[in-house]
Amino acid sequence: MDKEKNDAILKFINDVYLSIFPYLTTYELLQLGRTSQTINEIVKTYISRNRQPLLRFPSEMKCIARNVGNLGRNIEKACSYFRKPPSECRMVVPCTIALSETEPLVVSKPSLGALKVISQTGITILLDINFEVKDERLFRDSCSSYIVVLQQILKTLQLTESIDLNFSRCEILDGMIAPNWFTGISAELIKLENLSSLGISGRAPWRHIMSLNCLPSLKQLRKLKVSGESIPEGNQFTDCLVLMPQLTSLTIENHTIEGIQLLNCLYHLTELTSFSIFDVKIVGIDNFQQFCKLFQNALPQVSSLRLSNSWVEMSKIHEMLPYIRNLLSNLSFLDLSYNDLNMTDFQYGVVPALSGHVSNLTSLNLCHNNIGMPEDNAHALVPLLQSLPNLVELNMSNNDINIDDMRIFIQHLRNLRFLTSLDVSSNNIDVPLLLELTEHWTVLRVLNFTDNEPEPEPDSDTETLS
Repeated sequence: MDKEKNDAILKFINDVYLSIFPYLTTYELLQLGRTSQTINEIVKTYISRNRQPLLRFPSEMKCIARNVGNLGRNIEKACSYFRKPPSECRMVVPCTIALSETEPLVVSKPSLGALKVISQTGITILLDINFEVKDERLFRDSCSSYIVVLQQILKTLQLTESIDLNFSRCEILDGMIAPNWFTGISAELIKLENLSSLGISGRAPWRHIMSLNCLPSLKQLRKLKVSGESIPEGNQFTDCLVLMPQLTSLTIENHTIEGIQLLNCLYHLTELTSFSIFDVKIVGIDNFQQFCKLFQNALPQVSSLRLSNSWVEMSKIHEMLPYIRNLLSNLSFLDLSYNDLNMTDFQYGVVPALSGHVSNLTSLNLCHNNIGMPEDNAHALVPLLQSLPNLVELNMSNNDINIDDMRIFIQHLRNLRFLTSLDVSSNNIDVPLLLELTEHWTVLRVLNFTDNEPEPEPDSDTETLS
């Protein structure tokens, strides 16, 4: 096999190769040696035994005739690293719809020809679609062509399991397209028998999506994620969700929603096991505690909950925690990231609310808060750490944590016998000292300490002049 063909194969598995290293301990990394052959063999063994058979289409690959001709063969060879046929593997396909750089045409990148070859391999597709808009005037003149190309992509990739549609640069799309243009998109989505997950973000043409009753028609859909200020306010959006009782996972981001509408929606989604909100404002609440009680009662089967960067009227979302303890006791995954919580918030609010009620948690995400502030108060988090006997994953990245805080945390984290993954990246931790603290911590398999810079010590020789 010539070098070009071999490189094409390796690009498919390159992301998988890189992703092995966080799963190895420091000792194992040191034992790898420096030769590419050694790393290659260990990674191949690891992939075949442990990793899920997931590939990623190399977005930089040029879809010239020779590359497209080799594409099917290379996908099969990449799948062989997992000892699986393509039909038992999945591939992430980033797809851009844009004006051609050489002709006045709207095209797909990768080309429709390449997508057809991918489809013919039988591999399951995870499709990530972006609309590239560099010139608003040109986009205005050709927006119907963007819709046509999107329809062609969906028609080509019949084995698509998951779709993320990003309309982030399409502010004028909703007002420009005729209703019948989107009818074809709706029809193609309905034909995707394996489609179980759909994400819609940005300035999506919600007026047409709602008028066509597109989402409730996707009876096979289990996971839905919607994001963007263009999501219709009022009953239209939640009335649509009420017609999707089969959903098991719902994510809402960047939206304002009436509390009574949200509750009505959640009460109808009886199969829901995962609920996530980020940058959401819940309004129209007269009685905060009563809302929390109804919210808890609406989610009896939920085991995964994300409450991030959101508000209930004038209250921060974490203030709900003391009133939803029955819900918390059912959770295996809890995400309280991006809430700007400092240690005082933890000490007097979060820790008392969670302690004794989250013993079933296996994953806790506290990233992008302010656990390290105010300083010298790390002991306030200890009661929470002591109440997590089944914890497997803990994310404390981006929290202004220093090495003194980590000494206290690690002393108690070592007692968690199932904790195998700890993320303390992007803090103020002295990494050599951290590695000393985690030495001989045999249970821990993943330790992420990237982007840590200790705060500079004050210069005691410097005098302040008055």
